[in-house]
Amino acid sequence: MTHVLISQSLCFVDVRTATTEIRIGTYYLGAAPVRIENLLSESSICFKQHSAMSFVTVPRNKSILYTWDFPDKRRELYWCVQGDEKNQKRADFIKDNCVSFVYHDLLSQRQRKAQVVSFLDGLQRVLLFTDNLDVADCVGQEVIKIEQSHMLLEVCFPQAIGVSLVDGIPQEVSYIQLDSSGAIWERKLKKRDRYKYLCTKMSESLEEAFNADKAVVEFDDHSFDMRNEEEMILVYPDSNFVIVRRTYLPALWIQYTSSPSQNNIHFKVNRIQIDNQLTDYTFRHVFYPIAPPSHAIAQQPPKPLVEFAMIKQSTSVEGEQEQSVLDHYKYVKMLVQEFHIKLDAGFLLSVMNFLKVDDEDTVDVEKQELDWLEVDLKLSRTALDDRDGGDEGGPPVFLDEFHLSPLKIHMSFSPDNNIDSTQVHVQEDTLALYLKSFGLGLVAINDSVLKLAYYDATGQLVTQAQLQDRVIKHYIHETLTQLYAVVFGLDILGNPYGLAQDIKEGTKDLFYEPYQGIVQGPREFAEGVVIGMNSFLRHSVGGIVGAASKISRSLGKGLAKLTFDEDYQKHRARRMAQKPAHIGEGLVRGGKSFLMGLYNGVTGIVVKPVEGAAQEGVEGFFKGVGKGLVGAVTRPLGGINDMITYTIDGIHHHTQIDEKIMVLRHPRYIQPDKILRPYNTTQSEGKYLLGQITRDNQWSDTYYHHSLLTTKSTFILTDLRCLLSEYDDVMNQWKVEWSHVYQDIERIPSIMDNGICIVFSAFMDPNVGISKFFKNRRKKNRMVTLPSPEETQVMVERFAIRLRKTNKKRFAENTGESCWDKCCRCL
Repeated sequence: MTHVLISQSLCFVDVRTATTEIRIGTYYLGAAPVRIENLLSESSICFKQHSAMSFVTVPRNKSILYTWDFPDKRRELYWCVQGDEKNQKRADFIKDNCVSFVYHDLLSQRQRKAQVVSFLDGLQRVLLFTDNLDVADCVGQEVIKIEQSHMLLEVCFPQAIGVSLVDGIPQEVSYIQLDSSGAIWERKLKKRDRYKYLCTKMSESLEEAFNADKAVVEFDDHSFDMRNEEEMILVYPDSNFVIVRRTYLPALWIQYTSSPSQNNIHFKVNRIQIDNQLTDYTFRHVFYPIAPPSHAIAQQPPKPLVEFAMIKQSTSVEGEQEQSVLDHYKYVKMLVQEFHIKLDAGFLLSVMNFLKVDDEDTVDVEKQELDWLEVDLKLSRTALDDRDGGDEGGPPVFLDEFHLSPLKIHMSFSPDNNIDSTQVHVQEDTLALYLKSFGLGLVAINDSVLKLAYYDATGQLVTQAQLQDRVIKHYIHETLTQLYAVVFGLDILGNPYGLAQDIKEGTKDLFYEPYQGIVQGPREFAEGVVIGMNSFLRHSVGGIVGAASKISRSLGKGLAKLTFDEDYQKHRARRMAQKPAHIGEGLVRGGKSFLMGLYNGVTGIVVKPVEGAAQEGVEGFFKGVGKGLVGAVTRPLGGINDMITYTIDGIHHHTQIDEKIMVLRHPRYIQPDKILRPYNTTQSEGKYLLGQITRDNQWSDTYYHHSLLTTKSTFILTDLRCLLSEYDDVMNQWKVEWSHVYQDIERIPSIMDNGICIVFSAFMDPNVGISKFFKNRRKKNRMVTLPSPEETQVMVERFAIRLRKTNKKRFAENTGESCWDKCCRCL
């Protein structure tokens, strides 16, 4: 921005290099970067921009509105007293301050003391030079004036805060939790009422001893006396000691102070995690912060995920007609740590359904189109200078120091949608249109890193609308410059950008870890060599194997699309979302996928035409024939590809060194009556287990009750059947040992010594063929051992309720015998 003199009046010229735009308008108070006032008794002040060759002189008792001579170059102002050009000083007029200096008066030939004061006069920033100390003190006191706060509000949530999002179906879509930090150990500084963070190793040792209730702990040459928890002591080798305390960062902390003309706000959010609570998900965790590397937190305490601080001062400004109030933001800073965001199409569709307020049937489309037309006509009749919002957006505000930290975002996206379209009110085509507009209709992104530079605005007079517009444009520009990271992070390409980053990180650790160790000693150097080599191999091998896995998964997804069978695609997406935990599981699941692909491809030739004819008649029959023939080729190929993918994933799991993110809690269980009740941990756990068990067999059962027999065995009652499931360590999943519908049960289970006994009216042995069913028709008991007598009693009561709802006549109320028992007793 610069100023010129036209017809004895000032105007301003705003040069916007980013959009190559030059705007000329009427001068307003505060448009100039600074007004320089020289109140020195005998000397003139000379000043220039950093890149300028000559000085501009301000005589004594004169002032000048200064504008930048070179707006596109470094904006730094240097000044000196006339005759002393060799002693130039940088003028810090961006924020309020008061600096003393000594200069040589050429007229009196003696040294004089003076001060330069930077302050805000209404809307205009002023740089005042004066050797009258009374004037300087008067202005300086106004600058550094500290008002007494008449209100202090502090809100602190020391423990975790959780928010559950439930839509209108109802089902829990997401769970958001703000968490506090772990224990932080600090020592008190001598002669100060402040504390300093202890190193990570020492803190971990103290925390371990504290949890073990140890009284005295030895660490290297130091000893800790923890017998008094309120005043723990750290003793040095020279017998000096300091006080140690154990603290933590709260989940959410907010402080607000107010005075007659100043408001301060400061808040911290320690950690935020968002989990996907839908049954069919691609990514379990939607949002979570990434822990900094170990060497970054070795000597520094952990920082909160989000920290914001603001100091706002209200200043009265004399206008042409009336007095107004100027918001003067003396300090605005926001810090955001590195985080990872993972989204899939199913979760986005559910969130859109959760946020949707108006029903489609109640929206008046014609009225809406007329309103839009009226807005367009109004804009067409508006002049371009009136339409430009550069000078609009409310009253101006002055920014002394405005800083938004750089952002490092890890981004993952999957176009898979496993949500039942009948359960949402938002059309899938709407979401698909948005995704295709961004080029994300078919491709997946895995751990692409966006690095967005910081935004800084100091010493500026802008409106809130202008500030918002500049911040948005800044981050849009930064995002566009980082598009290469998104393109080269596509799974179909194997995420070459991520591979390069992994190799870069491993190579850095290969040299950095030994260098860090050699500073401390020979033993630490040897440990650094081992750690560096391990990191290099893990990052290099893991990056290569991970790239191969991403390419294989993309090819498998394409082959699944070619089957034109949506049920098959959704079923495959559910299977592939659960990655193997080790090489053995990868081999087993890979072999199973190959056999299932071959089996489905062969049987689909017959099954698909029959299914099509049953659903759509003759047209569906011919569609089924096409699907069967295409599937005979694509499904076996997809099975082979999935086998390769599972095997590579099993190898890749051993090379991963990512932070393990814990699930916050199981999805909320909502009973069939759809009444929202307080969260029940036991019921939610049972619903989750049932969802994992029925993930592959396509059951539509509703959870009713369960009991954990052991850590790897559970007995579950649904609305249709009872089942016993055990956890398979090889396949890393729950499998059904046996299950029976309630119609097969003869009587209400009886209580035994350590569990219940279930008697079936007819049992078909799975090892006996259907032709021998009637020859092997017999009664067989199932014994279920429960953890405690209380759980046994509850299980029998719940069992009885389900049996009576299934067959009210057969299972009479308030009696333990069935109709069959009554008939036998009568005979």
